[in-house]
Amino acid sequence: MSTQVVRDTGVIQLDDRKVGGWVSEQTGLSAVFVTAGWCTQSQVLAPVVDEFAAEHAGTVAVAAVDFDRSPQFVADLNVTGVPTVLVFKGGEPVDSVCSCAEPAVWKAALADSVQRAA
Repeated sequence: MSTQVVRDTGVIQLDDRKVGGWVSEQTGLSAVFVTAGWCTQSQVLAPVVDEFAAEHAGTVAVAAVDFDRSPQFVADLNVTGVPTVLVFKGGEPVDSVCSCAEPAVWKAALADSVQRAA
């Protein structure tokens, strides 16, 4: 499977064709950041996801998908807004964080979500 690592943080950029397979291959914790190029808040939170991925390298696999380029994936998981992070354990969805909160609040919510899933 061909993937692209974004900004040396370990965040892998996926699309509709690859994201489902990537998620199902993960045996531990994983998180998928659902973003959109037109969403200002997604752009604000992207560095938070990058930092989270760097801090949790080796314990949480992190990928990103564009909402508009992954319609099947977002429909299958009932994602209705961006930014959203979906948390998976062993390839199964266990939690999500969807918010336009301040970056510090969002980072804390993401860390809490992953901790509960562990």
